[in-house]
Amino acid sequence: MNAFKYLGQNSLSDYLLDFYSRLCENRIKELSKSSQLNLDSTELFILSRLEAHSYVGMIMDWVKSGMKDDYLQYFDKLKKIPSDYRIN
Repeated sequence: MNAFKYLGQNSLSDYLLDFYSRLCENRIKELSKSSQLNLDSTELFILSRLEAHSYVGMIMDWVKSGMKDDYLQYFDKLKKIPSDYRIN
């Protein structure tokens, strides 16, 4: 919990954001190739950061709430929702 309270340079939240950004960027690159969606570097950066912020934000919420709930189940359910029903 204390690790998340520190928000300065080299903080845990910054580390996680960078980690998930790279992970999401790789996934988005692969998905965009298979869907023939051409993304420039700025679009790829913004989309990967958008997704990474959602993961890190949920992790921080989970930590602040005492880490009692299994938040991973919600990510699994979100993956199953067709993109047509997500916020555009």
